[in-house]
Amino acid sequence: MVNAGATGMRPDPRKVSSPSTLVNALVIMLKLCEPFISNEKKQHLIDPGYVLSSKDNGGIFPTEGEEAVPRLGEASEDTMATEYAPKNAFIPQCFFLCARFINLGYAHQFGSQFQLMRHLQHMHWEAHNNNRNLEGDENYSRILSAQRSQDVWLFQEDTVTDSLRFCNLMSKVLCKMDDAILRQMPEHFVDDTCDIVMGVAKLKPKVLRGLEFQWVFKMVVKLLSPEYSEV
Repeated sequence: MVNAGATGMRPDPRKVSSPSTLVNALVIMLKLCEPFISNEKKQHLIDPGYVLSSKDNGGIFPTEGEEAVPRLGEASEDTMATEYAPKNAFIPQCFFLCARFINLGYAHQFGSQFQLMRHLQHMHWEAHNNNRNLEGDENYSRILSAQRSQDVWLFQEDTVTDSLRFCNLMSKVLCKMDDAILRQMPEHFVDDTCDIVMGVAKLKPKVLRGLEFQWVFKMVVKLLSPEYSEV
């Protein structure tokens, strides 16, 4: 609840948790999700009604106010009134809390990493055009240090692998939802999945070896099809 501003371009460190804290929290949530990520028999227990029930999710997926989470489509009153009565409350809670932590911390940091890299490339370009040496440039050294430090914890192998497997499961869950429910899911479920998969593919492609992304592909094809492209 207090980290809603963590996805901003320049989050205020006085008002939100540090990126490392958010990623550490994500690591814990990924470990709690591991039993059903690796067990297809338990995945049907991921009830999307958790996202729609503010009473159960504690308001972390608000539909109104300044912190409202954008949805994939328009919500219908009938669906919004659906009672949330899961067979297993723990699994959907872990799954969707994990998805929220990915949005607030991990996925956002990929954007930050690309921004730092673009900044460094621009500084290189300027220095080359002006016959200037960046050695000893304090501003360049500071940005380079931030980029490399972030690279260390952003691409820890276990965290990257677990996040990618979670993204594939998220895609599967979205693909199997009824259309009325799908329209009410947060946009960042799709955005984060694509950002993480593409980010890793660009920066650390070797990590993708041995992992499956069939549901990510199916989700993208489905949402880009004429039937869903305007959702």
